[in-house]
Amino acid sequence: MKQSMLLSITFVNWMLCAAHSATLGTAFTYQGRLADAGNPANGVYDLRFTIYDSTNSPGTVIAGPLTNAATSVSNGLFTATLDFGASVFDGNARWLEIAVQTNGAASFTPLSPRQLLTPTPYAIQAAKAASLVSFPNAPLDLTVNGQRALRLESSGFGAPNVISGSEVNLADAGVVGATIAGGGALNYAGYVSSNRVSANFGTIGGGFLNLSAGFAATVGGGDENVSSANYATVAGGRGNISSNGFATVAGGDYNTSGGLGATVAGGRFNKSTGDSATVGGGLRNTSNGPDSTVAGGEQNAANGAGATVGGGLQNVSSGSAATVSGGQANSSTTNYATVGGGAGNTSRGDYATIGGGYFNTSSGPFAFVGGGDLNITRGYAAAVGGGWRNTNCADYAFLGGGFQNLIQSNSQYAVISGGNSNVIADAQATIAGGAQNRIQAGASNSIICGGTINAIGSNALNSTIGGGLDNQIQAGAAFSLIGGGAINSIQTNAAYATISGGILNHIDAQANDATIAGGAANAVGPRAQYSVIAGGTGNTIGTSVESGTIGGGRENMIDTNAWWATIGGGYRNTILPDGSWATISGGESNLIETNAQAAVVSGGFLNKVEANSGYSIIGGGWANIIQTNAIFATISGGMNNVVAPNSWFATIPGGSNNAASGVFSFAAGRSAKALQAGTFVWADSTDVDFVSTTTNEFSVRATGGVRFVSGVDSNGLPVAGVALPAGSGSWSSLSDRNAKENFAPIEPRALLDRLASLPIQAWNYKSQSESVRHIGPTAQDFAAAFHVGEDDRHIATVDEGGVALAAIQGLNQKLIEELKRRDAENTELKQRLEKLEQLLNEKIGGER
Repeated sequence: MKQSMLLSITFVNWMLCAAHSATLGTAFTYQGRLADAGNPANGVYDLRFTIYDSTNSPGTVIAGPLTNAATSVSNGLFTATLDFGASVFDGNARWLEIAVQTNGAASFTPLSPRQLLTPTPYAIQAAKAASLVSFPNAPLDLTVNGQRALRLESSGFGAPNVISGSEVNLADAGVVGATIAGGGALNYAGYVSSNRVSANFGTIGGGFLNLSAGFAATVGGGDENVSSANYATVAGGRGNISSNGFATVAGGDYNTSGGLGATVAGGRFNKSTGDSATVGGGLRNTSNGPDSTVAGGEQNAANGAGATVGGGLQNVSSGSAATVSGGQANSSTTNYATVGGGAGNTSRGDYATIGGGYFNTSSGPFAFVGGGDLNITRGYAAAVGGGWRNTNCADYAFLGGGFQNLIQSNSQYAVISGGNSNVIADAQATIAGGAQNRIQAGASNSIICGGTINAIGSNALNSTIGGGLDNQIQAGAAFSLIGGGAINSIQTNAAYATISGGILNHIDAQANDATIAGGAANAVGPRAQYSVIAGGTGNTIGTSVESGTIGGGRENMIDTNAWWATIGGGYRNTILPDGSWATISGGESNLIETNAQAAVVSGGFLNKVEANSGYSIIGGGWANIIQTNAIFATISGGMNNVVAPNSWFATIPGGSNNAASGVFSFAAGRSAKALQAGTFVWADSTDVDFVSTTTNEFSVRATGGVRFVSGVDSNGLPVAGVALPAGSGSWSSLSDRNAKENFAPIEPRALLDRLASLPIQAWNYKSQSESVRHIGPTAQDFAAAFHVGEDDRHIATVDEGGVALAAIQGLNQKLIEELKRRDAENTELKQRLEKLEQLLNEKIGGER
């Protein structure tokens, strides 16, 4: 007899005792199928079981052999109880060799190959199992306490159905590869609650009343969930439906995922009907557009392709790739439009955006509303940052916030940062804030930084108002600037004009490039181009005063046509018409009269340069006057000094009550009167007039004396010079021994001889009349005779006096010598006379 083992192990388990209270042993049940000549065996057979450590013959016997004699085999099936003890299954691989013989035969026939024992026999402490029932060509059920817990159903394609859980769970007839992991109930709350797979490879993880009706569809759990399309998934929850291919409902209740690849993550009564659409959660949300998303919230709808609603209530995103992030009753209706949140907002332009707020509208392509209330953008890439009732109608324009601000159409790139009731009507203009400010049409690139009721007129392009109240740049005043203040104005066509601030300042029409830096009630007249008023109050630059300047002060005025004239400051200083290039630096009530071009008054009080005294200067002081036609005259300061009419180039450096009446005259000190041309008069403090007497005269009154110092030592002490002492009529030269050096003796007689030979003549200076005669040597002859002095063109009085004194000494020496000679001669003559007298006396006496 030839026998073979066709099915070595159908099921292996530990043999359980009949009573649950009995202790489990080490015996296990072996079931197999025996064929005899290819047919199922029937009858009684002897079976021998041996355990080896390998499949190779002979191998090492680990346990056995065990012989089960007279084993009943029916239709090829048999069951044997084997007990090799607990030590056999120590974790190493074990092979079972089975030998068979007919009952009572002489020898056993080993069956080949040996069978590898699977790990089940190691589970000698297995959990309780009530029974195992298997029927040929029928499902294999695992029952617990008489109730089916697991069914294995064979099916086509080698894909058995696995049905766990309640016995009411089922896979429809003809279904292959179905899986029900658990769940279901025979009687739950009085109802039969079965899970059901009605399509191939469907899966239900658990729960009850779930249906997997699509190919490879999945229901993870929950109850009353339906996954009805191919590869559809319902992960859990209740009453959820996944009705299209690859659609998913992750959880929640009564959600529907009806689009191809659509997803509902959770929530209640949500629907994802567009292909690849997603609803993240929330309540009664709908994602209808392909690739659309509703993340959460309530009653939101994403209807456009790729549209998104992040959350909130009753929001609608109906444009392609449009977005509503949240809020309530917001609508994003065009392609790529966005509403971030808020309520009642509508984003109508392609790529338009509303960040939030209340009842805002963004209707231009790429337009933006950041938030606020009732704001509107209509231009391409227009923006409103926030605020209330702001409207931006221009392309690329920006309105930051505030309320009731307006950027009109054709105002491209315009900006209103905020404020109230501001209006821009032309391109690239800017209003930074404030209230009721306005930039008119044609004023492109203009700026109003803030303030109230400021205005830039039409065609005043590139103009600026920094702030303040009721400031105006009128039509055509392009590139003009008002920095701030109140009620300042730049009139029509005053291009490039500037008012930095202050109040009631005014630049008149066509005063191009004029400037008022600040102050109050200052005015630059018509056509006063390039003029400047730096500040102060009530200052005026008149008509056509090109490049005039008033630095500040009060009530100063540069009158008509005084081009390039300047008043630095002070009070009530005036430059009259045609005083071009004239300057008053400051002070009070100083005056430069008509046509005194380039005249200067540096400061002081009541100083005046009269008409036509161009290029004249009064440095300061009080009540000084340069009278008519005294061109290039100068009064440096002092009080009550006067340069008389026509006294060109006259100069008074200071002092008081001085007068210069001649051209090139000079008067200084007190009561100096230079009355003739070219006179120089210097008067001391004596309070009486000191008057010049002739032209080109140099006159000095110094009742305290005069000094001229021509040399000093290292301490600054005089070592050379002359002095005219007070009340004196002659000069005194400094002749201090301590100021001299290199002393050398002289020969008075020799010097007298040179002096005696020195030519002494009468002559006149060429610069004087022939009638004015002088006597003396020439410097050349004097230098040749005595070799003294700085050069041969001058004779120093000290040298002339020294030569005279030395000559006197020489003459004295000569006189003494002559007297001595004559004394000797007289003595000799006396002696001779005495002898003659004696002889005579003797003769006369003898005769007697």
